[in-house]
Amino acid sequence: MNSADTFSSSCHSCLYRQWEEECVMYNPVSGETHLLEATAAKILITIAAAPTRYDQLSLLLKEQLDDVSETEIDEYLCTTLQKLQDLSLIHISEPTRQA
Repeated sequence: MNSADTFSSSCHSCLYRQWEEECVMYNPVSGETHLLEATAAKILITIAAAPTRYDQLSLLLKEQLDDVSETEIDEYLCTTLQKLQDLSLIHISEPTRQA
């Protein structure tokens, strides 16, 4: 993944319930329920609200996790985005072509 990758989600209608460190997410489109940790849920909710670039997600995490190294944040973000893709909760948007 690179900083220009943009992620989208069809989870606009997903229902979720969040506790301190975890979140249960129900996707009415697929009928599947997923248990996510709180930060992964925040990433998904952000992407569901509007297509979001990798660098924007990275900055969001860096602002919230100021005691975690940039390398650890990037590793976490890559792993989490891949897991969300594997669950079909997000996808990488096709780049738009400039005329």
